Amino acid sequence: SRFGFELFPDHNLSVCLLEDVSNAAELRKDILAQKFDAAFLDATMIVDTFQLQAAANKAVYALDKNSLTTHGLHTELIFCLSGNRSISAALSTFGIKDDSRSVIVAVIDADDAQLQTTLSAVHGTRTDLSRLTALCDHDKFKK
Repeated sequence: SRFGFELFPDHNLSVCLLEDVSNAAELRKDILAQKFDAAFLDATMIVDTFQLQAAANKAVYALDKNSLTTHGLHTELIFCLSGNRSISAALSTFGIKDDSRSVIVAVIDADDAQLQTTLSAVHGTRTDLSRLTALCDHDKFKK
């Protein structure tokens, strides 16, 4: 799905949900090697697409104001999902883990070719975003 930003009409957010992912550990290595210009998220930590849209809007705002806290726009998106001001805590909470089976790929300002290239690296089944609520692990939010 592709979402626009009311305040930033020149930007957009593409979001895809994949289940039964079998290569999360390999993806994490590639992410650390900066092979992707995308955010790979643990779907069990996302309740709704609105959560992603809000974080992406905040990341694009930081980019527009030249005030990114992180070194990249997609890392900023993950950082903006967290109420914590620690980048590493945000990445470990919302980023994919080696054993993630449900993954969200979120890309800001992706063209179709870039999005397809990124998605082709994920060994999983593309699923409708309406499944997010069912995949969310509400126990992880309780402290």
